[in-house]
Amino acid sequence: MTTKQRFYFDTSLFGGVYDDEFEEGSVQLFEKVKLGQIVCLYSDLTEGELSVAPEKVRLFFENLPKEHLEKPTIPGVSLSVPNVRSVIRAGCITPTDPLCRRLIGC
Repeated sequence: MTTKQRFYFDTSLFGGVYDDEFEEGSVQLFEKVKLGQIVCLYSDLTEGELSVAPEKVRLFFENLPKEHLEKPTIPGVSLSVPNVRSVIRAGCITPTDPLCRRLIGC
């Protein structure tokens, strides 16, 4: 039995489907996910960012076959309020970022 390849997809890959510059490669990659040739790994952060992405990007993610998606978890690591605040302090997101507002009500 062959193990499927598993690739991590960040938010930009989902949006790439609707970007002229990245559309061709992104569509080809997601076709492999839809066919079950590869597994799409995504994180809590990616899921959070997608929740505030444009509707067509959110719907694209939501309509991917769940059996070919995987959200690995690391025990004890999550997007808790203290973790999000440390991301803000590091300058990765700002308190006005829609993701911040959604996660902790900035």
